[in-house]
Amino acid sequence: MNHRERDLLRQAMDVQFRYQLYQKPEFRYMQSLGIKDIFQGFGNTEIGMIGVLHLYWKEKDVWLTKWYDTPEQGRDAQQKVFDDSPFDREKLMHARMRDKEERERKKSMPIEEPEEPIILN
Repeated sequence: MNHRERDLLRQAMDVQFRYQLYQKPEFRYMQSLGIKDIFQGFGNTEIGMIGVLHLYWKEKDVWLTKWYDTPEQGRDAQQKVFDDSPFDREKLMHARMRDKEERERKKSMPIEEPEEPIILN
């Protein structure tokens, strides 16, 4: 695959990925929730590695694109974003997992019915 073909594939993947992302109802609120960087790798066994797409949010509702040629470059860029974050993503992820487990536990608990019906006058 030459550079021109790779660039055309990257452009197509960028447009397709953005279209799917824009269709999600939560997309409008991502930056207000602190999600300002999105990484996605593209490639397959037939063509090989197309690259790692990095969408990053700038003011005025603009999402810009940056491509990385190898998974290692994409992983390094993602790690830099995580390291530069003002909060600890690992702690946040653990808190989210605990909350999810607690909700699932509450859903699976049987609801106890009173033995005798309550009669109201």
